[in-house]
Amino acid sequence: MHSYYITGASGIKLFVRETGNPRGRPLLMMHGYSQNSLSWKKQLCSELAQEFRIIAFDLRGHGLSEKPIYGYDSMDWAGDIHALIINLELIQPILVGWSYGGFIILDYIRHYGEASISGIVFVDAGTSLGTTESVNFSTPAIKCLFPGLDSNDALVSSGALQQFLGLLFYYPPCIEDFYFILGFNTAVPYYVRKALDSRVVSNDELLASICKPTFVIYGMHDKIVTMAQTMHIIELVPNVYSSFYENSGHSPFWENPKRFNCELAIFAHSMT
Repeated sequence: MHSYYITGASGIKLFVRETGNPRGRPLLMMHGYSQNSLSWKKQLCSELAQEFRIIAFDLRGHGLSEKPIYGYDSMDWAGDIHALIINLELIQPILVGWSYGGFIILDYIRHYGEASISGIVFVDAGTSLGTTESVNFSTPAIKCLFPGLDSNDALVSSGALQQFLGLLFYYPPCIEDFYFILGFNTAVPYYVRKALDSRVVSNDELLASICKPTFVIYGMHDKIVTMAQTMHIIELVPNVYSSFYENSGHSPFWENPKRFNCELAIFAHSMT
C-alpha cells in the first residue's frame, strides 16, 4: 500500500491510500461521516487487491486531508471525486460509498454525470437529508446524537463520538478496534460534522435517472440508516441489485468482510 496527496476542488489537499493491481478495474472507496480511509482496511489489505486497483481517500475535513472551515457543498464533494478520477487516470471506476459516501456519489453524478464511471455501490448509504421524505431514513438514536457531535465542547463531542461508535456495529468491536476507530473520529473538527449533518438534500429524481448498474448493500441491524432509506433507493434506481446482511449493522464491510469482498468482486466482474 502506498499513500499520497492530490489536489481536490478549490485547491484542497486530499489524502489517498492506494493498493492493488495498477492495471485492474479501479474501486474508488468513499467512507462515511466522521470516518477516514482506514475504514476500508479490510478491503485495502484483502484478496481484492490481487485483481483490482483500490483507491480509498480521506474526505475533505477528515483524516489527513485538509479541513477548511467552509467548502462542504455539493459542488465541492463532486469536484473532489472528479479530481480523483482525472488526476489518477481512473478508467471507468466503480464508486463505492458507505453511509455519507452515498451523498457524495450522488453529488458527483449530479454535476458530472455517469459517463466516466462503470457502476455504483451504496453501502448502508444515505441519499436524502433534512427533507420531508427523509424523516424516516435515520434512526432516533443517531438524531439524538447530532447536537453532541456538532458541539465545540471537546468533552461533549468526545462523549457523543463514543456513543456514535456504538451505533456503527451489530457486534461491539474488540477494544483495539474501538480505540483505533475512535482515534480517527476525533481527528474530525466539530464544524465539519456540523456542515455534513446540516445539509438539506433530496436526490429522488437523480436516483430514478441513474443508468449504470447499482449494487445496494444493507446490514439488517443498522442503528443509523433505516431499512426505509435502503428500500427507497432500491425502489427508485432502475438497474439495481441488492444484498442484505443478517449479522451486520451499519458496517457490513467491517463485520462481514469476506462476504462483502466476494460480492463486490462479483459485481465488478459483471461490469465487463
